[in-house]
Amino acid sequence: VRLSCFGEFDYSVNEGLDFSVSSARAFYDCLKETYGTWQKISEVTLLPVSSRSDLEALPLSEVVEACPGDWRRFRQETVLDLVDFVSGIFRSADPNVPILFSLGTYGNGMNAAYSAVLDLWSAVETRDVDIIGLSLCDGADGNMMLSLLSSLTSKEISVEVDGAWALEEGRDVSFQVALCGKYGVFGLSTANFTLEQLETHKETLSGYAEGFTLDETMGDADPSKVILILSNGLGEQT
Repeated sequence: VRLSCFGEFDYSVNEGLDFSVSSARAFYDCLKETYGTWQKISEVTLLPVSSRSDLEALPLSEVVEACPGDWRRFRQETVLDLVDFVSGIFRSADPNVPILFSLGTYGNGMNAAYSAVLDLWSAVETRDVDIIGLSLCDGADGNMMLSLLSSLTSKEISVEVDGAWALEEGRDVSFQVALCGKYGVFGLSTANFTLEQLETHKETLSGYAEGFTLDETMGDADPSKVILILSNGLGEQT
């Protein structure tokens, strides 16, 4: 079972994705619970509110702009609650079904993590899931992402190698696969590869069980643990 509701983490990092009535209502409940009184909310946000009706009279976008940290935390908690809800359904049906929670590429959200807006540890270690998925793409530092993720969780890690990212200098397929070997990730899948790329790199990809070494700092993967999952989304054929 693969849960991917973080949507490349944009859901919890970007502000302007869901200004629905239900989202606004839940967010205002969250603000009231966080600050206790409408007066305190007014002091913190500098919004002219003394009651819930005053808050609801304002556009949600204006409220979000006044307290972006609260909005981001609210959205992260909403997503994590959804992960728990969905994983709970599958756990009740069969406790042995492996559940993978895909973070996508969280490199673009690192500023939020460093400023304590995004609690990455809560997103990975405290969820009732078995595997944490990560995508190597978007020019983010794959070594940094894997190093951080592996230090934060005792769960298995699965990595999605990106064919589009391989076109960037120094980000080729063998480099990405070597990173997977270095950190002994549980599974390797592919994304955005053309058929030609898959054909060209199939030996590199399928040879992941033996591990790859680009330099002395790269360790070997554990062949007894590794699996290869070809769940590829084909890139454009140009």
